[in-house]
Amino acid sequence: MKVLITGIDGLVGRAIANKLLDGYQIIGLSRSKNIDFDKIEYLFCDLSDKDCIDIFKDKKIDVIVHTAASTSKTPLDIDLVRSNCLGVHTISEIANIVGCKKFIFISGVTVIGKPEIIPVTEDHPIKPISTYLLTKYFGEEYLSLTLKSTCKLIVLRLTSPLGNGLAKERIVPTFIRNTIARKEITLFGTGKRVQNYVDVRDVANAVELSIINNPSGVYNIAGEKSYSNFELAEICIELFKSSSVITCNGLYDAEEDTKWIVSINKAQQDLGYKPQYSIQDTLIELSKYYK
Repeated sequence: MKVLITGIDGLVGRAIANKLLDGYQIIGLSRSKNIDFDKIEYLFCDLSDKDCIDIFKDKKIDVIVHTAASTSKTPLDIDLVRSNCLGVHTISEIANIVGCKKFIFISGVTVIGKPEIIPVTEDHPIKPISTYLLTKYFGEEYLSLTLKSTCKLIVLRLTSPLGNGLAKERIVPTFIRNTIARKEITLFGTGKRVQNYVDVRDVANAVELSIINNPSGVYNIAGEKSYSNFELAEICIELFKSSSVITCNGLYDAEEDTKWIVSINKAQQDLGYKPQYSIQDTLIELSKYYK
């Protein structure tokens, strides 16, 4: 079975490639030329450039896993719109050209905006609060319209993915570095913001389950449990046997009352998805890279 993975050199794309490498023929699409895999056919192009389509005119591909996206937080960033909107248009055309039978789109639970109903299910109202989230939701809707007569669409909405390649200034790598170095951990507000983290290896497992099974529609893919920032800091201190102290800076945190508690019941029922990695497992794995 031939599987095209776009954004294969990204955090999520690399994990999916690692998972599928032994059982599938992988084609990797990337804008960069940082080649990590020997057994993969690489294609280098920018999906926001329609000339990219020409590369696929003589190819047959069974499954497309679309992870490529700009994560820019700048509202008027034209590259954000090109990558996440025009790029989705291009990959949709490619899906039709190559005879794709299954399309897996990597999205995010945060497309809903701010959680209003807990736990967050796939039926939660959608109110994107940034240009980035609006472009991701556009991708979901555009693909559901353009692919509905040609192939099955599976949208996987991830919570916050964790894996090697995560920017070191993000909260989890920062907590790991500080606890290992026995430095103070400073939290915004009182540390009550609740987040859900999913190991990219669990994401890769969800992708393979989507290939093996015959689902369609939107699925939340989350970790086994959600944690407040304070709880996460405590787990890091205990796990790494650190003498670090947790302090709250008292500064206003606009997300203080936000709670990302996410239901994965639908993914469990239709895909057989169940997180395999606890937050402790993930932190230990990440400590190899973020010491």
